[in-house]
Amino acid sequence: MNRGEVATAIADVWRSVLDVQNLGPGDDFFALGGDSLAALAMANEVAGLFSQGVRDEHIEELAMSVYDSPSLHAFTAAVGTMMTEKGES
Repeated sequence: MNRGEVATAIADVWRSVLDVQNLGPGDDFFALGGDSLAALAMANEVAGLFSQGVRDEHIEELAMSVYDSPSLHAFTAAVGTMMTEKGES
């Protein structure tokens, strides 16, 4: 999955979990109604998108990263970094 596909997939997950249609790169997960349970649901779905680098054992790491990187753009970049570190990309 290339970076563009990753960004699109993550945006789709956010739309689904947060039940929003319009989403921009600067939108904040928590300002859109996300909370800790939504962060876990989102992390679970994001982990399911990837075959190797971001697996179930990384769900907690993904959920926590949305607190450090709450915008869609920043979270997507964090996932990209995680994928690189885990050998996914």
